[in-house]
Amino acid sequence: MSLFIRLYLDEDVDVLVADLLRSRGFEATTTVAAGQQGASDEEQLTYASERELTLLTHNRADFDALVVHWLAAGRHHAGVIAAARNPVPELARRLLLILNQVTADEMIDQLRYIEAASNFHLLMQTSFTFTSCSRRTSMCPSKKQIGVDRFLLWRKRMPQSHQLPSTLAPDSMGCSHRA
Repeated sequence: MSLFIRLYLDEDVDVLVADLLRSRGFEATTTVAAGQQGASDEEQLTYASERELTLLTHNRADFDALVVHWLAAGRHHAGVIAAARNPVPELARRLLLILNQVTADEMIDQLRYIEAASNFHLLMQTSFTFTSCSRRTSMCPSKKQIGVDRFLLWRKRMPQSHQLPSTLAPDSMGCSHRA
């Protein structure tokens, strides 16, 4: 078995995920490329196992049961990653965390989960890109840079139980001064 996990994407996973992973140097095969479209879950897992590929799927419920069935029958697989539906870049980012920390040998007979990204996590990742700020500027950083208008609109729509603590307000996230 190789050191790095090699992925096989179930047909419910966007093929763009494979392209993004390949661009980072990882092997990722899709059901379309493998000619396995329309195959059952059992056939997909068998195909991946015979080739020592870790299967990536959004079909958590069926693969949970299938993995338990395989283990009870004494069958082995190269691993399954069941991912909640996330935006493609977020899914690729989370997969890269696994691919950079877990070896192919450690993935054998494992079932790992990638949970859904929270709105706050995605907002923080996409809206707040801070650069070093100068004390001479009137705002640090500008509304345009951090998307404050989107942040405040989002915050107004959130239920009270999900409100951010005041320490995470845009003007206190790394700025050395206030507007």
